Amino acid sequence: QELFSAAQSVTGFLSNAEPALFDQQGQVVDDPVAPPLIIFEPNQELAASLPGNTDFRIDLAMIEKGTTLYTGYATVDDEGNPNMCQCYDTVEGSLPCWTLAQAEEAGCNVVNIGSIKTTSEFTTSDYGDNKLLFKHTRFCASERVTCEGEDPIEGYSNRYPIEGKMGTGAQCISSQQATNLQCPFMRNVKTTPDCADVLDNIESQCPMVGGLHPSLVRDDFTAYPEKGELLDECVLETLEGDTTDLGTIPRGCCSSIGAYVDGDDDTIELEFLCNPSCLSILEKLGNAEPALCSEPEELVCEDDQVRIYFIENEAFGAGQGQCSETCLPSFALQFVEGGEPGSCAEAGYPAQVDTVEVNLSFPVTVAIYEQSESV
Repeated sequence: QELFSAAQSVTGFLSNAEPALFDQQGQVVDDPVAPPLIIFEPNQELAASLPGNTDFRIDLAMIEKGTTLYTGYATVDDEGNPNMCQCYDTVEGSLPCWTLAQAEEAGCNVVNIGSIKTTSEFTTSDYGDNKLLFKHTRFCASERVTCEGEDPIEGYSNRYPIEGKMGTGAQCISSQQATNLQCPFMRNVKTTPDCADVLDNIESQCPMVGGLHPSLVRDDFTAYPEKGELLDECVLETLEGDTTDLGTIPRGCCSSIGAYVDGDDDTIELEFLCNPSCLSILEKLGNAEPALCSEPEELVCEDDQVRIYFIENEAFGAGQGQCSETCLPSFALQFVEGGEPGSCAEAGYPAQVDTVEVNLSFPVTVAIYEQSESV
């Protein structure tokens, strides 16, 4: 991204404009169509058939001629024009659909634009491994000039030369690289405006990135959003069929609130339900803070008590895969069976998930533990 930012501000995308200028026979296309985003779906059957060697070149050598590697999809608007369908929202901007499943789930108009197939067998190549460079075409138009000199331009042309016509003594730069398009050397300078003018004229994709998350369109290295930063339009439906529109709230919060209100604890994601923003929404709906979000009460034994634990003992409030821990007077130990001195943590159940009260002819506070945290 740091290297890309030297040539353009939109660093999260590569342009399809240049490949769209020519057809598969190398003929110029008069009216090229360049989808701003192509979704490449891998051939899962092919992937499953390969052994998965650490050196992927061994796997590549097993692929036969005529094999489909990827199928390409683009999204279009209602009139059939290429667009960049958005799947997720965040406070700072939206995120496009990266996979076919995401695009279909979001209701995007998906078009199959073709497949990538092998026309020969793969072969290893030292030149391909160590010399061949992939040219990253700019996504957005950028004012550029050619800096040309008699000698190679140190730090520029020896690594990223302009292919073909200009040799090793030329470098195409943009206003992102040098203020006022100043060439990066001081002698034998020849400045020409012939840096892919045709591409500048057809790169009309920049307006599509205006509302995207800054990690995709800025060169300040903003981090890609975490799962908790994604937003969803949330409409809850009650068991009676009524609906409540909660607006745009954190992704996962909507489903967790719905599950909590319906009493379906198995599908609640605590990381969302117990998030302060999610709890504030619950409060507005008239719900108190869920007990699931409260820290279980710590069990403290008195000086005259003994700490004891039980594994999967229903009488002490534990279910399958759970451990009960309580404090009892030493004289009471003779009246209980199956207990062991010590703690659940020592027995391999470190995560306290609840605190309950059981009746042993007298009330006893019991802490419930599991091997890992769960809902």
